[in-house]
Amino acid sequence: MTTVKLNKSGVVFDASTHTYSTMIEGELHHIFPRSVTGIIRDNLFSDEYKGVDRATLAKAADYGTKVHEEVELYERMGIEMMSDEAKEIVNMRLRKRYHWLESEYFVSDNDYVAGSIDCVWESMATKGSLALADIKTTYNYNEEYVTWQLSIYAYLFELQNPGLHIDKLFCCWTKKKKVNGEERFFHECYELKRKSVEEVKALIETDKARRSGDVATAEPPLTEKADVPALLDKDAIEAFIEIKEKAEAAKEAYDELTSRMRALMRENGMKTFDGGRLRLTYTEASERTESVSVFDEAAFRKENPELYAKYVKETKKSKKTNERLTVTIRDDYE
Repeated sequence: MTTVKLNKSGVVFDASTHTYSTMIEGELHHIFPRSVTGIIRDNLFSDEYKGVDRATLAKAADYGTKVHEEVELYERMGIEMMSDEAKEIVNMRLRKRYHWLESEYFVSDNDYVAGSIDCVWESMATKGSLALADIKTTYNYNEEYVTWQLSIYAYLFELQNPGLHIDKLFCCWTKKKKVNGEERFFHECYELKRKSVEEVKALIETDKARRSGDVATAEPPLTEKADVPALLDKDAIEAFIEIKEKAEAAKEAYDELTSRMRALMRENGMKTFDGGRLRLTYTEASERTESVSVFDEAAFRKENPELYAKYVKETKKSKKTNERLTVTIRDDYE
């Protein structure tokens, strides 16, 4: 299915101490000072889980580990998955049209930092086009966090595999949670914009400086966010979201209702229903064939090349698009 060969790092992970190291002939050779997640947590997102008690974090970690393991066992050995979350992650890969290449793939710079990539995929459409995917089962999805995480992984992956390039980054987020007392299953495969190699290197160097106590060089030159004008205040935002959600719910209910009415009228042989203010007209599905004249441009060009060339002109056409507003509601945002 794939001819891409990945280099092995020799890195092993100790879950009890959450440390990465390399082994040579069964003996400890090198312990990496830092993990990818440790660098991100300490330099960029120190408050990521502030206020969440340890028991909740431990339960969430166990849950996430279970989903990761199910996905890996299925991809590597074909062992049946039990959870909806694991099944959906595999479905995400298939919908994005990628082959599975590797799971829990260890990468490092052979010196300072190491980590484990959840999934390495290869495009079904373009041989050799690779993507990294990270599995998230957390209550909320932090796009900036995962973008940094996968960007560092991509940098280490390419160091470890000269000649190979990561073309795309994906976050596979799945979570069952209650919304307004009702359990809902959220699942989405987000494509992320990779941080530059320069930004990644700068972050690693900043982490080294912090650990060495060199405060003067410890400020990461991170990409600045553009100022966003305050179009809506907090109350207006909530009102906007509420209206949008009500509109979507109403459309779903309307579509279901009209579907049921079509079925009822079809089954009862009714063409119209007149209820005074409400009138329903049912038109059954049909198909008809019409004769139309079609100019066979390819045949004419083949049989009359000089005449075709004489009357064909190159011209430029402008294509206009209407102004539009795309509204995205992030249920995982706090």
